[in-house]
Amino acid sequence: AKGGTDAASAELLARLAEGSPGRAMLLGGSDTVPVWREVVDVLSDPAILPDRDIGALLRLAERMAAQKDGLPPLLGLMKIWLRDLLLAGPSARPPAEEGRSPRKSWSSAELFARLQAIDRAERELARNCNRNLVCEVLLFGLQ
Repeated sequence: AKGGTDAASAELLARLAEGSPGRAMLLGGSDTVPVWREVVDVLSDPAILPDRDIGALLRLAERMAAQKDGLPPLLGLMKIWLRDLLLAGPSARPPAEEGRSPRKSWSSAELFARLQAIDRAERELARNCNRNLVCEVLLFGLQ
């Protein structure tokens, strides 16, 4: 973990960069991992309700959209997180979740639906849809 990157962030960057040190360094110099952690915290928090906490979700969508070129890697990290939840099963927690407060629990079908929502968002971004709108729809769909 060189340059102030903690071990968990370094592992996430390595996974996202698919073994490319240059790509990992580029991502490490961006806000991608901190924004990803914020997204995970908000989506996993059972106290946050989409009907009541609209402002929090809209602010988070704005932070996501502000990533610009970092948004596709952010969505990639979100897919890795959901895949880890899927592989870990309902009773286990993936490594990124260890030691954290109680989290929402989703069924396999709900996790697959969330992965499909991220795929849909990636396709919309590839078609140059409005980033803010794509992130808002995605967050409300993932909630």
